[in-house]
Amino acid sequence: MQITKKEIIQKLYDIEETNNLKLGKEVQRVIRSEIIPMDIIKLINKYDKEFLQIYNTYNTIYLSRKRNPLYRNLKNKNLDIREKVIALSSLVTKILISCSKIEDIEERKLFAKVMDIEGINSAINKYILNNDSKDLLICCAEIKELLEILYKD
Repeated sequence: MQITKKEIIQKLYDIEETNNLKLGKEVQRVIRSEIIPMDIIKLINKYDKEFLQIYNTYNTIYLSRKRNPLYRNLKNKNLDIREKVIALSSLVTKILISCSKIEDIEERKLFAKVMDIEGINSAINKYILNNDSKDLLICCAEIKELLEILYKD
């Protein structure tokens, strides 16, 4: 499940060739960067939604945005706090569905960690049990930012 820089660079070359684009600058940024820049991830996700499997859950939510309000709710900064809890709970359900499809236990653990299921659950629990919304609002802001990076509507 972990993708190497070499695989990212190869994918950029594939996208370049397939879509008649010039991505030399992006390749150089990947080579020079310690971590893969988010705009490179967005670019790859735009042209090949299957390559970065970690985003399949978000891609599924995005693709169903017209018939399911979850995407809009996750992006809505003005949503009532109770609605945010419900949106995050729905996201957890989507993550669990994705986890259930991963056979390898180590890959499943990695997926859950990258998707921050523990952090989201902890934020929900703090709000439900103690009326502490600080972590919940941070989770919502981070997810909103990720969705904005991945999908410019």
